[in-house]
Amino acid sequence: MGSRNKLLMEWDGEIAVRRVVRAALDAGIDDVIAVVMAGDSQVADALHGLRIRLVENRDHADGIASSIRAGIASVDASHAGALVMLADMPLVAPRHLAPMLEAFAPTKRDAIAVPYFGDRRGNPVLWGRDHFSELMTVTGDVGARGLLQRRADCIVRVDMPDDAVLVDFDTPQDWARLHARAS
Repeated sequence: MGSRNKLLMEWDGEIAVRRVVRAALDAGIDDVIAVVMAGDSQVADALHGLRIRLVENRDHADGIASSIRAGIASVDASHAGALVMLADMPLVAPRHLAPMLEAFAPTKRDAIAVPYFGDRRGNPVLWGRDHFSELMTVTGDVGARGLLQRRADCIVRVDMPDDAVLVDFDTPQDWARLHARAS
């Protein structure tokens, strides 16, 4: 997105990162952890007033995996899993999260609830606690894609009503497509 912080861009009257965090809260998730780049007071300010915990990622230069590690390290020991959401997916709403939470609840701690639209796997992903130690070892800027491939036998497929779980924005062209789609 060039010099712009994409997380602070406005989508449908709300800052993108705030919209994603609010979707988690509105879905009934009671312990929301927002991982922010160390020293990023603008994103922290955008989340002000929401019932969340902010965690600073001091290793942000290491890519998205460092944010996953920072978030997973902060999950309360009493939780059976963690829903890893991406702040650049403003179309994900409680209607996408609720079926994931329902699919995960009756399963074992080794389950991974993954949203699908058609044959395409999307985000967010709900990881059972049994995978936390491996999530703490992911590196680079591709998230936990490799771990999902290695643990395919643990995936609980959750079919989605639309493709919101596939839509993110990384470039000005993505942003323009997202807006064109909403028009």
